[in-house]
Formats: sequence, structure tokens, C-alpha cells
Amino acid sequence: MAQAVADSTRARFGVFEADFVSGELRKRGIKIPIQTQPLEVLRMLLERPGQVVTRGELRERLWPADTFVDFEHSLNSAVQKLRRALGDSSDNPRFVETLSRRGYRFIAPVQELEIEEAEEAAPLREIPVSPAPRAVERRWRIPVLVIAASLLSAVSAYWLFPVPLPRVTRLARITQSIAVDPWGELVTDGARLYFLERERDHWNLVQTSTSGGPVERFPAPFKNTKIQDVSPDLSEFLVSSFVQREAESPLWIMPAQGGAPRRLGDVVASVARWTPGGRQILYGKGQNLFVVNNDGSGSRKFLALSGVPGSLSWSPNGKVLRYSVCSGQRGCRLWEASADGREARPLFSTPDDPHGDLEGHFSQDGRFFLFTSWRGGHAGVWAVREGTGFPRRIRREPVPLTSGPETFWDPVPGKTSGRFFVFGLRSSLDELSRYEIVSRRLVRYMPDIHAEGAVYSRDGKWIAYTVEPEATIWRSRSDGSERRQLTFPGVHAHRPSWSPDDSRIAFQGENRGGTARVYLVSSNGGPPQPLPGQGIQAFPDWSPDGSSIAYSEWRGAESE
Repeated sequence: MAQAVADSTRARFGVFEADFVSGELRKRGIKIPIQTQPLEVLRMLLERPGQVVTRGELRERLWPADTFVDFEHSLNSAVQKLRRALGDSSDNPRFVETLSRRGYRFIAPVQELEIEEAEEAAPLREIPVSPAPRAVERRWRIPVLVIAASLLSAVSAYWLFPVPLPRVTRLARITQSIAVDPWGELVTDGARLYFLERERDHWNLVQTSTSGGPVERFPAPFKNTKIQDVSPDLSEFLVSSFVQREAESPLWIMPAQGGAPRRLGDVVASVARWTPGGRQILYGKGQNLFVVNNDGSGSRKFLALSGVPGSLSWSPNGKVLRYSVCSGQRGCRLWEASADGREARPLFSTPDDPHGDLEGHFSQDGRFFLFTSWRGGHAGVWAVREGTGFPRRIRREPVPLTSGPETFWDPVPGKTSGRFFVFGLRSSLDELSRYEIVSRRLVRYMPDIHAEGAVYSRDGKWIAYTVEPEATIWRSRSDGSERRQLTFPGVHAHRPSWSPDDSRIAFQGENRGGTARVYLVSSNGGPPQPLPGQGIQAFPDWSPDGSSIAYSEWRGAESE
């Protein structure tokens, strides 16, 4: 890529285009004033996007050895002027990242624009005399044989040497925290990662560098703020202000460089993404997908679904939409449709299972589609290859990318081709333990599962608990035997509570796109039944005689 940028005369990134022949920088076609040295710094960074350009290299290019100048001050001034022209910030960079005492790195995607040169006039040449027919036959015999051999080789390569299956080549931990709430999803603008951390009665929106580093609070405009997406030109965030996780929430658009957010009409949604052109927003509400202009006007139904919409992902060329649909005990399934909402069909022909597939995203270059799946009973990241692969055959079956004791889910593409970010759960986390009062020892309990919120039945013979990250409720004997799954993905279930006769379990659950509800389920299994009510329900608890259940219900208007 570095050679391609160096040989080109123009480059485009975000809404900017730099022309190094005319010495111009334009934003959406409008010329931005910029001096020669800041533009030369930009050119050096664009020659090696994603790589560190040292301060020494910048000095050699901008100031020859016989030049007397306060180098440190002059370089800092040139970088500041470049950032000012790009509307960038050193604290929260979108284009130019500072590496302390080392140099700088360009972190946004770059598109090279090469100038096509006019075709040179063909020189005069002598017109040959046509050979005799027999000479023509001999002349073309060898090329025809070569073409035939080439076609045979291509066919052989197609069937005998298919494109290799996708695999993980390197895995690196970026953060380590027990407060991360994976419901918040991962969002990236190429330079930073954004996600949620749970803190008692609210959620903190946090950020960190895609290269790793400290986790910092994001200046969120609301008490509970979730970033849904970043605009294609990286200039705006699509955020929601929520009260309860999984509930449909108001949508807002917030400038990436700071400033007051503006309400997206009266849109309330469970999930939302910008369309590829950036002029509209696709969002999920109930069991439908809608499209609305980015000023909040012109909302219309895009697609009716058979369940609640989950992840939304556009192909890089903008022609295909893939999305997950969750429908209670049938779990979640991935679908795809054309860009106009037609020709909707399940992505995979495998039948539905209680675990399901969801949270899918295309890679930046469109060669891969990664998704979360519980195939085999263990949450992990799976992938399929996209494209034609010609002249080699592509095997279309999904393959697992992760395995082992750690659980991974929600793969989100980085701005660098082939790089993804995922949530990971270490096996040492969420382990059930039992404290023995007599011996005063903490003993590991059912170490083969990740669980939380375990509660004993009233007679002490059974326990109920939530298994993470699937957020499903299970019950078993107190010794860990006779395990049975009572809820399935599609409902984020937690806070189980046993009835006094141990025949039923009340729990709190949230559907994607729905408000939190309290449900009842038999301890022997069966379909969960929601309790009556219209508001947000939480914290169920039984009366001593089992004749009633107490739970909170919030019916007020959502605060913004």
C-alpha cells in the first residue's frame, strides 16, 4: 500500500481529498487552507498508513541537514496546523495519532486516486502482407494450444486447490475488565473502541485505543449512553439514551468532535446503523426494520421480520444487508436481503437450533463474514468466505475461528483489512463458588461453566443460575447433577427466584427490542410465561406462601 500511495498524486480519506500536485486539501470538494509543511507531513503519513512515521524521518524530509531550525517546535507546529485543517484532536484522534517520543501514525482508511495519463499516439508502422492460409494455421496452432492448457489449469485449480479456509493468525488482548457489559456491543471508528461498563445502577460509556491502552470515560451526553454506529465519514456518532438494557430507546446524532447531540426525529429503536451512503439510518423497532433520513424525516418501513432484529451489517459495496432475527425459544438466525429490502432469505440452510447465529459483520474488504454462533453448544466466532475466488473455488461452509476454554463473541471489523475486535470471557471469570461456613473455605463449584446469580431452592436440593455470555437460566441438583436449560438465547435472562414449593422459577428477562419483563418458567422446563403489565419490570421475589410475586414496574416516560 505504501508504494501505491507514494506513486499516486491524490489520496482520499473520510470526507477529505488531498492533491499533492496542486498542493490542495479539500473537504467535501471545498478547498481547505493549508501550508506546505503540514501538507508534506500529511503526504508522508499517507505514504505509510497505519505505520509509525518517526520524528527523525519527518525532519529529514522537511528540513535538510544544513537547515538551522528549532526542529521540535517547528514539527509540533506543523502537526498542529495539519490537525486544525482536518478538524482532528490529539486527545481523541480520528486521523493523526501521536506516539509519545516516537512519531505519528495515520489511522483512518485511505483510498489512493491515481491520475490516468493520456494514451500516447501509436507510431507509424508498415502494414504486413497477409500470409498464406497454411501459414496462418501454423501461426495460430501454438497460441490455441497454450490457451487450452491455461483453461485446463484454471479448471484444475478451481476444483483441486480451493481457497484456504479462514483462520485466526494472531490474538491479542486489548483490555482486561470484569465490568464490561457485552450488551453494549463494540463500535470502532478505526482509532478507538467504544463499549459499555456496568456500574451499579447505571452504565458508563468508555473508550480505548485499538492498539491497546488505558480505558477512559467517554464524554457521554446522557446518564446511560450507548453508541450504535459511527457515520461513514467518521464525523458523527449515532447514540441512544436508554433506561433499561435491551429496551427500545431514543436515537440521537452527536458530532464526533464534541457538541450538543440532536434528536433523530421521534425515532425509538432497539438497534440502528447508518446506510452506506450516510444519508439515511436503518433501525429496528418491534419486529420490523425502518429507514429514516438523517434529519429525522421520512421514516418508512423497510422490512417485516419474523422476530426481533439484532445485529445489522452492510456489505462493503452496499448491495447486501445481513441481520439477525431472534424469536424466543427458536433462538436467533442470520438473514440477508438486497439493499432495497427485497429477496430476504436465511443466510444458512441449517435448521434453527436453540443456540442460534447472530451478531454478524463483513470484513472491511468484504472477503469474510464473521458472526457469533453457539454451534456445538459453546459460544464462539465463526466465519465464511465471500466473493467468487476465481480461478480457485471457495468453500462456503462456516468454520469456527475460536475454540478452547475462552469464549468469544460479537466480532466487529477494524478499519484495517483482516482485523476484527471481539469480546472475550476468560475461563477464570464467572465461576460459581461455595463458601463452607464450618471450614471457612471457598470451594469452586461446577468449574466447567461460567455462571452468576446462583440461588438455592427453598429445600436446598436445587440451584438455579444464569450462564454467561448466553444469559440463559439453568437449574441443577445442588451437587451439579441433572442440569437442565430453562431459557434460550433471544431472551437475556437473569435474577432467578425459586417459588416456595420449588416447582417454578421467576426471572427477569429482556428481549431485543422489548422492555424488561418478569417471567415464570417451570423448574422442569417449558415455555416462559410473562407476567401482566405494560412497563419495565424487574427484581421478582415470592411471598412466603407462594401465592404472589412482588416485582418493580416502572411506567414513566423515558428520560432524555
